[in-house]
Amino acid sequence: VLSILLVNLGYTDKLAKDKIRAFESFVHNHLLASQKDLLETIRTKKEIPSDAEPRVKSIFQSCLDNFVATNK
Repeated sequence: VLSILLVNLGYTDKLAKDKIRAFESFVHNHLLASQKDLLETIRTKKEIPSDAEPRVKSIFQSCLDNFVATNK
C-alpha cells in the first residue's frame, strides 16, 4: 500500500528509474525502524487513516530528502 502511495503522490517522479526500487527499500526500512505504530495502524485498519495522511506525507518527504542527499 505504501509503495503505491509513494508513486501516486509523486515522491518517485524526480528519481531515475534505476533508483526507485532502492528508494522504496529505503522508505520501508525507515518505517520498520522508527514508525512501527503507524505500520500497525495501517495493517489493522487495512487503510491509511485520514488523520495519518499528513504524517505519512511528512515521512515520505523526509525520506526522499535523505535518500537524494545520500545517493548523489
